[in-house]
Amino acid sequence: MVRAQPVAPLMSPETAYECDTTFRPNTIFPTGAILEPDGEVEIYYGAADNSVAVATASVERLLAFCLDPVAYEHPRKHPAFQPPLSRHA
Repeated sequence: MVRAQPVAPLMSPETAYECDTTFRPNTIFPTGAILEPDGEVEIYYGAADNSVAVATASVERLLAFCLDPVAYEHPRKHPAFQPPLSRHA
């Protein structure tokens, strides 16, 4: 059951190894999370298809992020999506 959904992404590529242009630049993909006994959550993720990393946050901070969203504007501007024209059109 989904109880809340943040308006901003939880994680986005920022560091050099996450934005590495060698293979898949500006890509991160969470692959798992572990809740530690002290309430810290370890989020393991792949970065640019060349590294594995871990990010941490407290359960309270993650809940606040979802339940009390802040205004968000994407840091990079992307062109509007233009669907490809069909060859049959």
